Amino acid sequence: MTPDGEALFEEWLSRHSLKYQRHHRVEPGNVDFLIHLRASIVYCDVKEVRDSPEPSVSNIYADGHIRSDIRKLRGKFKAHPDLPVLLVTMNFSSHFFTALTVARAMLGEIGVLFDRDTLELLKPVHHLRNGNASLTSGQNRSISGVLVWTGLRQRQTLLLSPFADHPLEGAFFPDTDVVTLDRGASPDAIRILSERMFWPIEQDES
Repeated sequence: MTPDGEALFEEWLSRHSLKYQRHHRVEPGNVDFLIHLRASIVYCDVKEVRDSPEPSVSNIYADGHIRSDIRKLRGKFKAHPDLPVLLVTMNFSSHFFTALTVARAMLGEIGVLFDRDTLELLKPVHHLRNGNASLTSGQNRSISGVLVWTGLRQRQTLLLSPFADHPLEGAFFPDTDVVTLDRGASPDAIRILSERMFWPIEQDES
C-alpha cells in the first residue's frame, strides 16, 4: 500500500488535537492545510520525497526534490503570503537524507575555498554564494521553513529560514525539534546538521 502523506499528517494533527482546515484556498492555488495553534496560524503544504525514476548512484536527489517543492509552494501565492508558510516534507524514498540535505536545498550548496596557487585553505566548509539556494535575503522570503515529518511515533524536525518575513518562534508543533538555520553557520554547526538523519517512513505508518 502506497503511503498517503497528507492523510498521515492529518492523522498526526488530529492525534495532537490541533485545529486545521483542509485544502485552504489561496490565490491562485490552494494549500493542503491551514493550521491554528495558540496565537499562530500557518499555511502548510505536504510533499513527498521519493526515488528518482532514472537510475543513479544514490537513486535519489532529496535536495533537488525539496528545492523544487519550495519553489512550487511559493508559486501557489500570487501576492506575498499574509501568514507563515511551511513545506512539510516526508521521506518515502528507499534512502535516508539529513538535515544538511534540507539546509542545502534551502540555503544553497556547501563547499570550501582554497588559494588557487598555494592550495592554502582560505575558508572552511560553508554555504556557497552561488549555491542554487531556494531561499535568499533577496528572494522567496515568504517560506518560513521546512518541517521534516518522520512518522506518527517519531519526533519531527522544523528547520527555520533566516530570511522569512513571517518567522516562527519557539516550538510551533508538539514533539518537534526546532533548528534555526544560518547561512554563515560554522563548520561544526554544518557537521551537526549532517548527523541528523531522516530515515524512510515505515510502511506500517499507513
